[in-house]
Amino acid sequence: MMSSPNFWSLDAEKLELARNADGQNTSGQYELTLWYGNDYNRLYLNTSGEFEQDNLEQASTSIMWWRPFSTYWNTTFGLKQDYQQNDAAQDTDPKAEQTWLGGGIRGLAPYWFELESSIYASLGGHSQLELNASYDLNISQKLVLQPEVELMAYGKTDVQHGYGAGLAEIKTGLRLRYELTPQFAPYIGFERERLMGKTAKLYKDLEANSSSRKILLGIRFWY
Repeated sequence: MMSSPNFWSLDAEKLELARNADGQNTSGQYELTLWYGNDYNRLYLNTSGEFEQDNLEQASTSIMWWRPFSTYWNTTFGLKQDYQQNDAAQDTDPKAEQTWLGGGIRGLAPYWFELESSIYASLGGHSQLELNASYDLNISQKLVLQPEVELMAYGKTDVQHGYGAGLAEIKTGLRLRYELTPQFAPYIGFERERLMGKTAKLYKDLEANSSSRKILLGIRFWY
């Protein structure tokens, strides 16, 4: 049996600028993945974040070991570092960082829905659950509509890092891209982010925003 050769890939899932629906603030976000390996084992470096008016509001960087366990599904395991500009902080420093250990599964469900579920634990005894679902609807050979929903939940409240126990955040998005080539596509879209439950209360008590609606303009590519 021949061994699988190693190769690498860079995937920019999101590189976008956003404008609030009220037209007041300009922001943006990015989501990049670099991996190296073969069909059976890969090392993934993921980074994502959001910025507003030249300030980094939040970011997440992870290094993960990837391995498939079926034709359409794989597992991941590794470390993740989160950074948050915490509007709900009750101390003098609103910047908070947190390190997580965990992993999850990712793959294609029936009818070609792409699903991802991850669970993490921190050294401080906190837990985090991330769920993501998306679907590519081919309107034409080059035009693709992608709805997406993301959920974030926590095991217990952590005021320093700006989240409450239970369901903390729901983010829904709709992006329409035009694939100039299979590797490159500009897109437009709309995204709504809403804080939930105890997390929303933390922000509302300090008169900080707990929801947003954004119009998006961006590109995605892979190499």
